Amino acid sequence: MPRNFSAYLCSKKAWWFLLLFFLFPVVNFAQIVPAKFSVYNVNNGLSQNTVWRILQDKRGFLWIGTADGLNRFDGNTFRIYKPNLKDSNAINGNTSYHFFEDAAQNLWVTHERGLDIYNPLKDNFKHVFAYPEVPLTDINNIIVGEYPKGKIWVWLCTAGLAEIDRETKKIIQIYTPPQNFSFKKTSTCGNAGIDKNGIAWLTTFGNDVINFEIKARRFQQISLDHKAIALLQFNDSTLFLGSYGGIIRYSKKTGKYIFKGFDKYFDAELTKEKIVFSILPFGEKYLWVGTNGGLLIYDLAANDFVGYQPSFEEGKKSSYNFIQTMYKDRSGNMFLGTNGDGLKKFSPGMNKFGHLYDPDAKSNLVKCIYAKENGYVYSGMYDNGLQYFSPDGKLVKQYITGNSKIPENTVLSIQPIGDNDFLLSHGKKISLFNEKTERFTDLTEKLENLPELQGKVITHPYLYKRKNASVEIMFADVLVCFTKDKNNKINIAAVKKFNGKKLSYIFYDKDENLYGGHVRGIICENEGKLIEAKLPQETLVKAILEDNYSNIWVATVSGLYKYSKTLKLLAMYNESNGLPNSFIYGLLLDENGNIWMSHNKGLSKLNPQTNKFRHYTIDDGLQSSEFNTGAFHKGINGKLYFGGVNGTNCFFTKDVKDNSMAPNAVITNILLFDKPFKTDTSYTEIRKISLPYDQNILSFDFAALEFSNPQKNQFAYKMEGLDPDWTVSGNSHFARYNLTDGEYIFKVKAANNDGIWSKNATQIKITITPPYWKTAWFRLANILGGIILLAAAFMLYFRQRYKKKIRALELQKKMQDERQRISRDLHDHVGTQVSYIVSNIEWLIDPQKPILQAEETSRLGNIREAAKNVMSNLRETIWAVRQEEVNIEEFIDRFKLFARGLVKDSNIELLLYEEISVPTILSPIQALNLFRICQEAFSNAVKHASATQIKCNMICNEKYCFQMILEDNGTGFDMKGSPKGHYGLENMQFRADELKAYFNINPKAGKGTTVELYLLR
Repeated sequence: MPRNFSAYLCSKKAWWFLLLFFLFPVVNFAQIVPAKFSVYNVNNGLSQNTVWRILQDKRGFLWIGTADGLNRFDGNTFRIYKPNLKDSNAINGNTSYHFFEDAAQNLWVTHERGLDIYNPLKDNFKHVFAYPEVPLTDINNIIVGEYPKGKIWVWLCTAGLAEIDRETKKIIQIYTPPQNFSFKKTSTCGNAGIDKNGIAWLTTFGNDVINFEIKARRFQQISLDHKAIALLQFNDSTLFLGSYGGIIRYSKKTGKYIFKGFDKYFDAELTKEKIVFSILPFGEKYLWVGTNGGLLIYDLAANDFVGYQPSFEEGKKSSYNFIQTMYKDRSGNMFLGTNGDGLKKFSPGMNKFGHLYDPDAKSNLVKCIYAKENGYVYSGMYDNGLQYFSPDGKLVKQYITGNSKIPENTVLSIQPIGDNDFLLSHGKKISLFNEKTERFTDLTEKLENLPELQGKVITHPYLYKRKNASVEIMFADVLVCFTKDKNNKINIAAVKKFNGKKLSYIFYDKDENLYGGHVRGIICENEGKLIEAKLPQETLVKAILEDNYSNIWVATVSGLYKYSKTLKLLAMYNESNGLPNSFIYGLLLDENGNIWMSHNKGLSKLNPQTNKFRHYTIDDGLQSSEFNTGAFHKGINGKLYFGGVNGTNCFFTKDVKDNSMAPNAVITNILLFDKPFKTDTSYTEIRKISLPYDQNILSFDFAALEFSNPQKNQFAYKMEGLDPDWTVSGNSHFARYNLTDGEYIFKVKAANNDGIWSKNATQIKITITPPYWKTAWFRLANILGGIILLAAAFMLYFRQRYKKKIRALELQKKMQDERQRISRDLHDHVGTQVSYIVSNIEWLIDPQKPILQAEETSRLGNIREAAKNVMSNLRETIWAVRQEEVNIEEFIDRFKLFARGLVKDSNIELLLYEEISVPTILSPIQALNLFRICQEAFSNAVKHASATQIKCNMICNEKYCFQMILEDNGTGFDMKGSPKGHYGLENMQFRADELKAYFNINPKAGKGTTVELYLLR
C-alpha cells in the first residue's frame, strides 16, 4: 500500500467520513452482513496492529504479516519473527509482507528487503533475494504464483518479474515490462496472481492492469478507466479488481468490464476516497469487499452491493474500519487485516444463529415473538414496547408509549386473531393491536366485566392460539377464550374452570386435547375426562410440547419431563443426565423431530429417539446465555425463534451446522525441567527425543490449528508406556511428565469448537536411557561376573577342601610324629628314670652285699627324686598334649613357675625378664619342645654350674616367635667344639633342629655359661 494513505487518514475528508458514519443509520442485513467479530491485536500478542497479509499454510498455522514483524499464530500464541543482525537465518525483512505456499508446501515470504523462504524443520529462513541496500521508494514485492510446477514468479520492485527455480531457490531470469508501458520495474504492484492458463495478472495502483503470458514470456498492458488495486481470480473467465469507489468486473475472454460503485453508502465526495484493497468470495452468492471505510457485500447475481458493515464492534454503528487485506481459512473463518486496528475474525461457526435486536435500544430483553408469513417479526419487549423487524433483520418500527397508544411498554405475549389484528398481553392488561391502523385497543375492562372473572387476575399472562383461530389465556383458574366474528368483533368468554388450579401454561395436542401445567402437576382433558398426574416435585411449568411420536414433553424450572398421552412418566432430564441447566423456558419441535429448548445456559437440541443432546452457547452466536419465559415461537416456514435478554435468535435448523473441520494438533513447545528444551529442530517437527535417565522431567505445550473458536478447542493426550488411557484436558494445552527409564510415545489430539476430533494424533517417540547399572551390557557383565565369581567360589571351595584334606593328612602325620616324639620323650626321660628307680629298688630288696644304713638312705632319696622327675615330666607332657594351641604368655608363666620351684631351696639369685610385644600362639609340639629345651638348660645351670646368679630373658616380638637368653655366673665347662657326648646337650640341639630354631651354648671357663634359643616367625 502506498505510504500516502497514512496522510489520507489525517485529512479533513477522512474526519468527515468518520463523522458521517456516526450520523447515518446502520443497515443490518442479518444473513449476509457479519455482526460479530473477534479481535486480535497487540494486547493479544500480535506484534503490530497494521496487518499486510494473511495466509494459512498446509500444516494449519496462520501467518500474519504486520508493519513490524512476521507472526505465526497457533490459536494460543503468536510467534514473532524479526530481523536479527546476529542471526543469518533470521527473516531479512520487517514489513510489507506477502506470502505464497507452493505445491511442495514451501512458504515464500516477500518483504521490503527482498525474498525469503521458510524452513519449518529449523524454524528459520533462507534468503533467496536481498536488495544490496534498502530502497528509499515504496517497496511492495509480490509473489505472483507458481507456473508450471517448480517455477515461482515474484514481482521484485526495482528489479522486475523474477522466475525462480523452486528446488535450487535460484533466480533463473528477471523480466521487465517494455519501456512504453506506464508500469515500470520500479513501480509498486498492488496485487497479483496466476490463472490456470499460465497468465500472470498484476495490478498497478494506476489505470492499467498488466498480464504476462508465461509460455510466451510476453507482457501485455490493459488500460482501464479506473485505477486497479485489489485483484481476485474469481474463475477462468472473470477477474474482480478493486478500485476507488467500487469494483471492476473484468471478462478475460472479451476484454470488457463493468464498474460498480458503492456510492449509495457514501456521499459522492467520500466515495471517491474509498479504496478497495481486498476482495474475497463469501459463499456462492456474495463477495466481501474490504475498503478503507469498512466492509461491503456484493451480490454476484444482482451485480450490486447489498450490505455494508462500517463497524467491527458489536453494538456500535461505526468503528475504525480500514481493511488492508482479507483471507478465508480452511474452516471458512474470514480474517480481516486492518491498517492500524489489528486482525478481525468472523467465524460462521460462531454465528450459527440470526440475531434480531436494536443496537440503539436501552434494553433488548425479549418476552414474546411472532413471525408473520412474509418474514416480518414482532418482538414484545420488557419495558421497551413492541418491535417490528423486516426479513433482513432491520428494525422497521417500534411501538412504545411515547409514540403510540400501546397500554404498557411491557409486552409479555402476542398472538394473531383474524386478519391484521393481534392480541397483546401486558401482564394485568390485554390489548388489541391492528397493524394496518397501528391502533391499540385496551380490552382489560371487558375482561373484568365477565362474572366468572370477578376478583380474579391474570396469573400467567401467556396467550395460546388454537387451530380454530381462537386465542386463550388463563385468569387464575379460569380459561378465557377470545374469538373474532364475521363482523371483526372480538368476543370474550370464560370457557372452563379448573377448581383452584392456576395453570401456568396451556397446550393443545394434534387431536385438540387440552394439557395444562400447574405447580403440583399436569392435567389432560381427553373426551371430557380430566386426567391428572403429579410431577416428581413441586415446580413451575413453563411450556408443553407434543413430539412426532405422540409423547408429551413438559418444561419446568427443575428440568424436562417426558409423559405418555395418558400422563405416565416416561423419562426426566436435568443437570445430572444431560442438560447444562434445568431452568427451561421454552420448547419447539423442528422439521426433523428434534426438540429445541431454551434455558439459562443457551439452547439445547434433544433427539428423542437417541436421547442425545447438542448444546449451543453464546460462542455459537446466541444473543446471550440467558433466555426468557414465553419468548419462543415457530414460524409457518419452520423457522425457530427464541428470545432472551439481548434480542432474539432466529434460524432454520438446516442452517445450524457443526464445524466439520477436524483440527491438526501440533506440539509448539517442549520444556526440560521447566526450561526450553535445547534443540536445533523446530518443536513442531520433532518426532524423536532421547535423554539420559537424569534428564527426565518433560513438559509439552500444544495447539489445535483450527481458529473458529480456539477457546472452545479441546485436547486429549496420552503417554504410551505410562498412561493407561487418554487424558481429556478440555481447553488446557499443557502436559508434564516425570519419566523413568524406558520407551514412551507421547500422543496428543485435538477437537474443534463443536467437538470434532482429529483422526490422527501427533506423536513423539521418547527414549529415556537407563543408568549404566540398568543397561544390558552391565547386566551381562554382572552375569558373567557372577559366573566367574561362582566358578572362583567353587574352585576356592574345592581348593579349600583339598587343602583341608592335605592339612588333615599333615595333621595326621604330625600327630603320628608327635606320638613318636612323645613316646621317645617318655622313653628317654620317664623310661630312664623308671629304670633307675627299678634297679635301686631291686638292689635294696636283694642286696649283693650287706649295705650300710647311710647307703640305704641315699638310695631311697635317689628313688624319691627320680619319682618326682617322672611325675613332673608326665605333667608337662600331658599339659602340652591336651591343648590345641598354647598362648605365649601361658608358656612363659609355666616356665617361670618351673624355674622358681627349682631354685627355691638354693642360694641362687634368679632374675627373670619377659618382653611380649606381639601376641603369639604356639602349637603343642612347639610348646613342648621349647619347654624341654628351656627346662634342660635351666636345670643344667642350677645343678652343674655352681652359680650364685641366673638371668633369663624371654622375648616375643615381630621378628621372633620366642627368644630366650639364659646366663649364669658359674664355673662354665669345655665343650671341645661339639655337644656330642653330652646327652642333655644333644637332646636340646635335636629338639631345636626339629623346631628349625637357632640354639647355641656359649660356656666360658670360670665365667659362666650363656644359652641362646631363637625361634623365628
